[in-house]
Amino acid sequence: MRFLRAAAGETGLKTKAVEIPERKFLVETDEADPLKFYYIPGVRYFYVKRFEMVAAELMSSRVGRLLDVGFGSGVFLPSLGRLADSVYGVDVHEKVPDVRRLLKSSGVSAFLVQGSALEIPFVAGSFDTLVSVSVLEHIREVGSAAGEVSRVLKNSGRAVIGFPVKNTLTTAAIGILGMNLSTTVDERHPSSHTDILEALRGSFSEVSIRWFPAFVPLDLSLYCVATCRK
Repeated sequence: MRFLRAAAGETGLKTKAVEIPERKFLVETDEADPLKFYYIPGVRYFYVKRFEMVAAELMSSRVGRLLDVGFGSGVFLPSLGRLADSVYGVDVHEKVPDVRRLLKSSGVSAFLVQGSALEIPFVAGSFDTLVSVSVLEHIREVGSAAGEVSRVLKNSGRAVIGFPVKNTLTTAAIGILGMNLSTTVDERHPSSHTDILEALRGSFSEVSIRWFPAFVPLDLSLYCVATCRK
């Protein structure tokens, strides 16, 4: 697979493990899929930054069997494939076979299934690592989702969860980027960053967080990544 390597001056990338596949290798899954934003200069910086933050956490220790909850178009899966021994994915959308086919044709190996973050279709203790990028904010029953994330991890496992910070700035930005959608920001993101962090702390014994930009307080930032251990 060929990749679009973002120039350092354009995106400020520090983690070379994150590269965005060429558009022809990906399929848009629904009207809310942010796939197009990965190919728009400027806007792309923020969308890639989310993956950079997650990848930085993964690189702190070995990644074995990994599950991506909410893989969407599969845009992050090639990068995850270079970080993990084996990659699995689950998502609710109907285009899982299309994502699987395109990834396979481009040489990316990942076992993908259709399913919900509220009922992850794997047995307890299946994974060493779990990632989920910009998914939990879409789930109203976020406590149940956090419990499922914990359930499918081994006792020594970790979850790296990314989600937007909810404040006036991010609400406005999400509203503008999704202005052609038929739902409101609150309908699309029923759970705030505080809801998600509370849910994760209820399901994991250790939750550490980092956010972007780091020089402002969490509640005034744009994006947060939580690393969770059982």
